[in-house]
Amino acid sequence: MPLDPARAGEAYAWLAKAAQDLRAADVDLAAVPPLAEDAAFHAQQAAEKSLSVAREVYDRISVLVGSSAA
Repeated sequence: MPLDPARAGEAYAWLAKAAQDLRAADVDLAAVPPLAEDAAFHAQQAAEKSLSVAREVYDRISVLVGSSAA
């Protein structure tokens, strides 16, 4: 079962959005005074997006391993 290029592209897009959230968190922390609540929000968003991709990859691997074990 080959990797669906559309799904791979979607995963990369989510990771790019997560990277943008981390960049926003860095900007928030560099502000004077630091915008800690905004930085925490952006960090949480980055983690959530990254974990969504990780869950999708895990599910995909589980399907592949399960189908090859049969």
